[in-house]
Amino acid sequence: MANAKPKILAIDDELGVRESYRMIFKWDTEIVFAETYDAGIEEIAKGGYHAVISDLGSIQGKTGLDAIEAAKQYAPNIPFYLISASHDALRLQAQEAGAGMPNFEMVDKPFDVNDLHAKVLAAATEYMQQ
Repeated sequence: MANAKPKILAIDDELGVRESYRMIFKWDTEIVFAETYDAGIEEIAKGGYHAVISDLGSIQGKTGLDAIEAAKQYAPNIPFYLISASHDALRLQAQEAGAGMPNFEMVDKPFDVNDLHAKVLAAATEYMQQ
C-alpha cells in the first residue's frame, strides 16, 4: 500500500469551505466531509482517518470543542487542525482543549492555502505510516 493516499476528515457546514478543501486536497489525499459535528464525531469514532480539519464555530448547538473531545477519545494522536477566524473565549477554550493533543494546531482564517496543504499532507502521511 505504498501508493495509498492519506484520508482526511473535514468538518464544516459551509459548502464553499468544503469545496475549497476539495480543491486543495483532491490530488494527493482522500477527503471526506461532515457537514455537522455529530456526523464528524461519528466519523472520528469509526476511525481510519489520518488527519482532521474542523471549523471552530457553532453548528447545530455544537462547536469544534466537541470534535476535539471526540478526537481525544478515539484518536488522541491524530493530526487535528482547528480553523478559526475568531479570537474570543471559545478560541481560548479550544486552545486549552487541544493542548493535550500532540498534533493539534489552531489555524487562523484567512489561511495560506499552500501552507495548510503542506502541513496537513505531511502530518497525515506521517500518521498513516505509524
